Amino acid sequence: MIDPAKAIETASSKAEVEGFTPTGWELEADDNKQTYTIEFEKNDSDIDIKLDATTGEVIEIED
Repeated sequence: MIDPAKAIETASSKAEVEGFTPTGWELEADDNKQTYTIEFEKNDSDIDIKLDATTGEVIEIED
């Protein structure tokens, strides 16, 4: 499993969150797969990026 700091670094590199600040993260088990959800905020907007906790691959970007 990747380190939370690595998950935040990976999520922060996505163009969708340019200018946003990471404000938190959560580790979950979803469909027998562990995932990180990294939360970003800017003004009144927020974006969540879900990553595979084992590979670091981005699964979903929710705004």
